[in-house]
Amino acid sequence: MKGAKFFSAVICGVFLLGVGLAYAKPAQKVFKINLASTLPLGHHLERACYEFAKVVKEKTEGRVLVTVYPAGQLYKDKDLPEVIPTGACDMGMCNSDVWTGRDAALGLLTGNSFLFDGWEHCWRWSNNQEVRAALDATFKRFNCKFLGLMDYGTSTVIAKKKFLTVDDWKGTKLRAAGEIFAKGVMALGARPTVISSAEQYDALMKGVVDGVMTGPSTFVLRKLYEGAKYPLKEPLTLAIFVFLMNLDLWKSMPADIQAKVGEAARHSELWA
Repeated sequence: MKGAKFFSAVICGVFLLGVGLAYAKPAQKVFKINLASTLPLGHHLERACYEFAKVVKEKTEGRVLVTVYPAGQLYKDKDLPEVIPTGACDMGMCNSDVWTGRDAALGLLTGNSFLFDGWEHCWRWSNNQEVRAALDATFKRFNCKFLGLMDYGTSTVIAKKKFLTVDDWKGTKLRAAGEIFAKGVMALGARPTVISSAEQYDALMKGVVDGVMTGPSTFVLRKLYEGAKYPLKEPLTLAIFVFLMNLDLWKSMPADIQAKVGEAARHSELWA
């Protein structure tokens, strides 16, 4: 009798375990993402990457885990247009001007074209839904998902000599970030050389360039003042970075995760 009761209890336990397993929630996929930034440690856009990583983990309850690689640890800024579309890099905080060679419209759409009257103009433009839709459609052609526009700040020049007259610019070798900035350098009468942001310091110290066009936010962080003593006080343009994800990775995410990634990206955009 006792044996029968024990046997019945075992059968009942096995049945309940089976029912429990049948109704158990299936394991949800965790997306582990690498995010490349070429900004120096401490830069506000590099910190925005960490803000995104924190917020997206919270919003997705750990289903999206982002590892940030700052200061060009993974790739240089000129590499990102190659590695994000192929999926070698999942995400990037990208200097928009390095994409100009892929599509001339990107140079205009991303704003690095000396067109803004000021910050209010820039912000109206960057929040315009038609602009954002055009960017999304254009980047999709390169297998990238557009997630936001990041306010880098102003761009100007720090050089080995002073610029007091228009003639002072003539023949000066200046670093430019990409094609649009190179056009701006040429318009000033100088000779542009497209160099990655991480290579600016060496280019100055080795005499490859006489000065660099970049953001004042990096003059100190990159120690550019060691190779160039004279910053131009007036800003030449406002600069915008783009926040991108590999499109195949984006499409592999369920709709609810996509929505939360988009929310986290927008949060980081406003935070920056």
